[in-house]
Formats: sequence, C-alpha cells, structure tokens
Amino acid sequence: MKLMKWFDLTLQIEASLWAQLYNSFPLMMRCLPGPHQTFLQILKDLKDFTREELKKHKQNWDASDLRDYIDCF
Repeated sequence: MKLMKWFDLTLQIEASLWAQLYNSFPLMMRCLPGPHQTFLQILKDLKDFTREELKKHKQNWDASDLRDYIDCF
C-alpha cells in the first residue's frame, strides 16, 4: 500500500507547475519549500525501501525457491 501511495503522490507532483519549475531551476528549487520537497523525500524513501528489500532477499535467498522478481535476478 505504501508503494501505491508513493507512486500516486509522485505522479500528482510530476504533473504540477512545481515540477516544471524544478526542472527549469533545480539549484534554486532545492532551497525553496513546496510539494517538490515531498517528491524528493519520496524518492529517498523509495531508494531506502528498495535497498532494504534487496538486503532481505540476499539474506534469505534460496536458489531452488524463487519467490518473486528480485529472486530471479
């Protein structure tokens, strides 16, 4: 559910004026508050989540029991 919420929020923010401003003036926009800061935080959280999932999969990996997409690679 958390991933679905993150993707929904990022799509809303990407379609906004804030995203266009961020793409035009990235250095300036990093210093200003706004919804684009939420987007950047979601990206950080998503990276952390992915790293944690990969770490769990590496610890519990069984070549004879491929549970999901991550186990296949």
